Amino acid sequence: MNKPYTSTFRGTLAVLLGTILCWTTGLTAGDNLGSIAIGVMGDSNSDEYRADDNRGGAFSEVTLNWVEIMQRTRDVDFGPWGNRREPRRTGYAYNWARSGARAADLDPQARGLARQVRAGDVDYVLIHIGTNDFHPNSSYGDVYHGRVSGTELEQKILQITSDIRSAISLVRREGANVVVTGVPDPGLYPEFQQIYPDAQQRQSVSNAIDRINDSLAADAEHDPRITYVDMDVIADEIMARADDGSSYILVGNQRISRTARSNDPSHLQLDDNAGHGGTVVNGLLANTLFITPLNESFGLDIPQLSDEEILCIAGLKEESACATSPE
Repeated sequence: MNKPYTSTFRGTLAVLLGTILCWTTGLTAGDNLGSIAIGVMGDSNSDEYRADDNRGGAFSEVTLNWVEIMQRTRDVDFGPWGNRREPRRTGYAYNWARSGARAADLDPQARGLARQVRAGDVDYVLIHIGTNDFHPNSSYGDVYHGRVSGTELEQKILQITSDIRSAISLVRREGANVVVTGVPDPGLYPEFQQIYPDAQQRQSVSNAIDRINDSLAADAEHDPRITYVDMDVIADEIMARADDGSSYILVGNQRISRTARSNDPSHLQLDDNAGHGGTVVNGLLANTLFITPLNESFGLDIPQLSDEEILCIAGLKEESACATSPE
């Protein structure tokens, strides 16, 4: 029986949750590294930053998400880069994540990936969804303020759970190994709690999210080909990096702001409408949510991203100090 993998840090990534490597590896956006074929379902946290969304402003060349970081620095393959018709856009062939997606939008993603698994193109599937189902700017407030409650809230919980389970089932039937993350709970953020200050009302949202995640974790307990990653424990390690409890965390010897938003890579969050994670936090995310569970659950040997490597990817170290390949 497969125990759900639980990451070791808690809270800060719930809402977050390029060409700099050309001079270190000679890769461009369309290059494939190789042997471990990975497909992705999800939302804007996984939809390529260097494609239609073009995140990062003046720092776009060093603004990458976890998919792009892994593709460019590790022996993994998210498929060839290209332009595809709706509901897809520009990006890697095996990355079906789409900005704005909710759990209800997983079906076409799952069916497309299932075809790729059946064809032998994809071996592992990562599912990272749910932020938009309890989004801080909209749907979270519906539950918090009681606009969605009772029977309607029960239906929401059951439907999100069913949608994620159905997506898992479609790719599992074709033989894929699956890593699925829990639905993030933005109510864990101290900054978020200032916007939604009533603890009892926040708890009503957390209870709904917990029910979904408990169901996904239970499914993983009974299927050794599914690994569940608990998003509720995602901030402990990040918060342990805080510089004397300040508004910064330490990555290597670099202070990274965890409160202010900016496209400058020395900040955890980008200066966009949702505060998406910057390159540094996506490097940490790649390690904790994906590399570690893939290695521990399925016997892979993908090297972790070191702090120094993450800083190099983000353009926060001099070129001369950056290694040309992972150790």
